[in-house]
Amino acid sequence: MAKFDMAAAFAAAVGDVSKSDTSRETIEYIGLDKLDPDPDNFYSLTGLEELAANIELCGLQQPIRVRPAEHGRYVIVSGHRRWSALKLLHSAEEGGDRWMGVPCIVERDQASPELRELRLIMANASTRQLSPAELSRQAAKVTELLYQLKEQGYDFPGRMRDQVAAACQVSASKLARLKVIRERLTPHWTALFEAGKLAEAPAYLMARQSVERQDWLAGVYSRGVNAMYEPTENSIQGWLEGLDKIDAVVCRDGTPCANRDGMRERLAESTAAYWHPCESCCGQCSRRMTCGHVCPSLENQVAEERAEQEKKLAEARRKDEERSRERCAEEKRRQERERAAWLRLGEEAERVNLPAEALGEILGENRVEMVERALNGVMDPRCVLADDFSENLDADVVAGLAEAGVSLDYVLGLTDTRPDGDTGGDGPWHYGDPVEDGYYWCLCGPLDGSGKLLYWSGDHWEFSNIVMAINTTVVCWMHCPPIPEAQSWHRQQIED
Repeated sequence: MAKFDMAAAFAAAVGDVSKSDTSRETIEYIGLDKLDPDPDNFYSLTGLEELAANIELCGLQQPIRVRPAEHGRYVIVSGHRRWSALKLLHSAEEGGDRWMGVPCIVERDQASPELRELRLIMANASTRQLSPAELSRQAAKVTELLYQLKEQGYDFPGRMRDQVAAACQVSASKLARLKVIRERLTPHWTALFEAGKLAEAPAYLMARQSVERQDWLAGVYSRGVNAMYEPTENSIQGWLEGLDKIDAVVCRDGTPCANRDGMRERLAESTAAYWHPCESCCGQCSRRMTCGHVCPSLENQVAEERAEQEKKLAEARRKDEERSRERCAEEKRRQERERAAWLRLGEEAERVNLPAEALGEILGENRVEMVERALNGVMDPRCVLADDFSENLDADVVAGLAEAGVSLDYVLGLTDTRPDGDTGGDGPWHYGDPVEDGYYWCLCGPLDGSGKLLYWSGDHWEFSNIVMAINTTVVCWMHCPPIPEAQSWHRQQIED
C-alpha cells in the first residue's frame, strides 16, 4: 500500500512553481479564453486591481498551473487571482492581444481529483494570506480529502489533526479553535464570520456559548447603538457576565427567579456591555419603579409605590410653584418700593432745588443718566434704591445727600413726614397700597400715556369695569370722588 507523504505532495503541487528553474516542467502559452476556474476553488479573489497593476508593470512573474480538460480547454489548479487580474488587463486593453497568451505549466499526470484538489489547496496555503473563515473552510476540505485519499490506498502516519495542520501550515491548536467555530457557531454569527465582520477571538468565545445565549447576543448587537459596532471579545464577555448575574438571582423565598426573561430583556436594552441593571431580585431593586420589566408578582406593589411617588412629586411641584409665586410677588413689591423711593427722591430733589446732574454725582458718576431716567418715570433695571440702596449706602453718599438737604428717612419710606412738615397723607396723591377697596385714579408713569381709573381689591389692582386683575404698576393714586348714581355701573363678573 502506497504511503502518503505530505511533504512530497506539497512539493509536487507548488514546489517547482515558486522557483525560477522550470527545466523539469515545460511552460506553454495558452490562450486566456481557454482557461477555466476550478469549480472547487473556494478562495476569495481580492486585491485584483493591485495585482493587475503589478503584472502590467513587471509582467507575470509566476506561471499559472493548469490541467487539461475536455474540448481543448484547461482548468486552473493554482493561479486564480493571476488569471482574474489578466482578464482585467485584457478588458482594459479593449481588444488587444498583449495578454491573451498566458504562460502555464500543464499537469499531465493521472492524479485523482481528490489529489488534484489537495494540490490546489496546498498551493494556495503558501501563496495566500487567508482569513480565519477561509482557513476554516480549507481545514475542513483538507480533512475530507485526506480521508478520501486514505480510502484510495494512501497511508499517512500520525494524527489526522497534525496532518491537516501541516497541509494548511497552521498550528494544531488554531485548527481546533476553528473547528469549534465551524461546528458550533449559529447561522447568524457564521454569516458574520464568513463576511469578515466577526474576528476569530470573539467568534471562538461566541461558539462556546449555548444556542440560546448566541441568539440573545445576536439580538443585542442588532439594536440601538450596539448595532454600530463590531462585536469584540471584551464586549461579549461583558454581556455574558450580565447573563451570569441574572442566572444567579433568586427570589426572596429562595426559589429561582421567575422573571429572568424580563431581566434579560432589560439587560439587552443597555448601551454598555458592563452596565448590568439586574443583579438582584426586583423586590430589592431600587430602580423597580422606573423599570418596564419588573417581576409580575410585584406589579401591584410597584404600581402603589409609583402612585405614592407621583403624589410626592406633585406636592413638591406645588410647593415649588408656590415659592415661585412668592418670589415673584416679593420682587414686584421690591420694584414698587424702588419706584416709590425714586419718586420720593425726586420730590426731595425738587424741594431742595437739587438738579439731576448734581444728584447723580452724589450717587456716583456712572449713575447720572440713570437718575435722569428714573426721575422722569423710566425705571432702569440697574437702578436700585430701597432695600438694595439702603444696604449699600456708604458714608460719602449719606454725607452728600445730607449736605444737599435730602431726607433719607423719607426717601427710603421710613417716615411719611417730609422735612417741611408735609406728610403727604392729606394731599391728593398717595404712594403704596390703598387701605380700603374701591375706585382710585392712578398714575402708572409717563410711558403709560395717561392716568386711569382702577379698582383696588384687597391686595391687587383690577379693571374698573371688569372683575379681573390688571398687570400694571401704579406709581401713585388718589381717591376717586363719588360717582353720580345716573352714571354708575356694575363691574362685570367674568366666568372661568
